[in-house]
Amino acid sequence: MTLRYFLGILILASLLPPIVSAVENDNDAVKKDTVDKDVVFCIGEPDGFCSEFAITQEGYAAFKNKFPNGVTYTVGNSTPKKDWAFVHPSTKDDWAGNKNYPFIIKFNLPDWSKTSSESTTLVIGYVGSMFDPEVSVNVNGNDLPTQKVKNTINNNVVFNTRRKGAYESLLFTVPNSLLKTGENI
Repeated sequence: MTLRYFLGILILASLLPPIVSAVENDNDAVKKDTVDKDVVFCIGEPDGFCSEFAITQEGYAAFKNKFPNGVTYTVGNSTPKKDWAFVHPSTKDDWAGNKNYPFIIKFNLPDWSKTSSESTTLVIGYVGSMFDPEVSVNVNGNDLPTQKVKNTINNNVVFNTRRKGAYESLLFTVPNSLLKTGENI
């Protein structure tokens, strides 16, 4: 799964089977107590904080040196503190070289052919964004429809990573036909 053109603070990336029981209808935010056995993977905690992610101590400007080619996170091997940056720069960020940095998530699925639902939901949580960014997701070589991020103009977390941000989320429907048993990207 590859995330592109994202600006903001990503605090959660998770893949959920049918989303009805896992999402609050009023704001579509994943709540901490819903991250359970149905979750295929979850990077981070849905709590509005970003302290569990990489470069929070060094600050956002360290991104360009720590992740010069973007982020690759392998579920089961990688850790948020070391391998998932708390900030996702866009082509409008001078401090990151004004370039696109892909965020790639590799994950394995057990016998996926026995899945009864028609789709799975990718939840991308964030706590701040600027410049009306868009998020593009690619699953195993297939592009999902791009979504615009709500411009929160809340970048305080970028400058003080111990602050709690205003949690927002995007929901991407992933047809199960795009997923396969074994490694997915």
